Amino acid sequence: MNRCVCCVAIGENNLYKTCIDSQRKYAKRIGVEYILITKTDYRFQFHLYLNKLRAFDLLSDYEEVLYLDADVFIKD
Repeated sequence: MNRCVCCVAIGENNLYKTCIDSQRKYAKRIGVEYILITKTDYRFQFHLYLNKLRAFDLLSDYEEVLYLDADVFIKD
């Protein structure tokens, strides 16, 4: 089954680095691709929070997509 973990973190924010690192480790541990979206889509440039809807675009390439906010920390 083709699966991925997706996170949207637009712009530079060092506060999320620890959380994003934990998400990468989780994706590696479960053997799926990790996709970090860091640039806004022109469709959502005026409402940055809507960029999380871009996870739906991944469904054309993946059967399952787990979306995580940038402030989600995954404990080992």
